Amino acid sequence: MLDLMLLFVMGLLLALAINGLADGWPRFLRPDQARPCPHCAQPVAAPPLAALHWLRQRGRCPACAGRLALRPPLVELVMAIGLPLLWLAEGWTPRLGLDSLYLAVGSLIVAIDVEHLRIPNAIVYPMILVATAASALGLGPRGATGQVGGLPNALVGGGVALAAFAVFFIAGALFAALLKAGTGPGLGMGDVKLATLVGLVTGYPGVVQALFVTLIAGALAALVVIGWQIIQHRYKPGRALPYGPFLVLGALWALLMG
Repeated sequence: MLDLMLLFVMGLLLALAINGLADGWPRFLRPDQARPCPHCAQPVAAPPLAALHWLRQRGRCPACAGRLALRPPLVELVMAIGLPLLWLAEGWTPRLGLDSLYLAVGSLIVAIDVEHLRIPNAIVYPMILVATAASALGLGPRGATGQVGGLPNALVGGGVALAAFAVFFIAGALFAALLKAGTGPGLGMGDVKLATLVGLVTGYPGVVQALFVTLIAGALAALVVIGWQIIQHRYKPGRALPYGPFLVLGALWALLMG
């Protein structure tokens, strides 16, 4: 019980940092400078003890600070529950620390993707290096037997995910060109790079499970969004949908269930 409580608190502290980074995206300014409110884009003046003020209000201006923001409590919930679940799956092992890092970075990517429709290369590329290095050091994804695999297992998973999402990207681009909607391929290159990272993290055959969950969750969400847009008479074919949340969900599912 003490372990679970400790991980619960650690998850909340990590969520505080994740929300702070997401609120400051895409520009991280000096604490003594005004910065835009992430909700209304109005400049937020930096009072004394600006860093503490920033954490308390999560970067929002006074008008927006009192509003109920959905993303911060969701991130806190995911991290507070996710770390104990990872501990139940891995125990106090180096894998727990690595998977916790993956969960924290995945949560940050989801927050940025949902709010800005971007998956930053500045986050994905270093994490690809981390996942590759971890696999080379014997902390790779689990294989079909449940044993922790090495670098070949991770590379196969990354290659499968890269090939699958490259096909999806090309198909989306051709579909958008056929519709002449001018909306782009719908699936971005950031999604392809994130899928590659998911493949490196989950390995083979975990990547198959991760991509299956990703596709099912993404398809259901797309149907709901399209249906709502049709009801609101705002539907436009080919409009981009943030796919980062579903990729992270698939990766988390594979890590926990694998």
